Amino acid sequence: VMCDSQGQSKGSGFVAFTTPEEATRA
Repeated sequence: VMCDSQGQSKGSGFVAFTTPEEATRA
């Protein structure tokens, strides 16, 4: 599971990216 700059795990309904495009590329 990827983690954002805040250390939150991805795939849990939480989007840490500024834009959906960022989330898609990550």
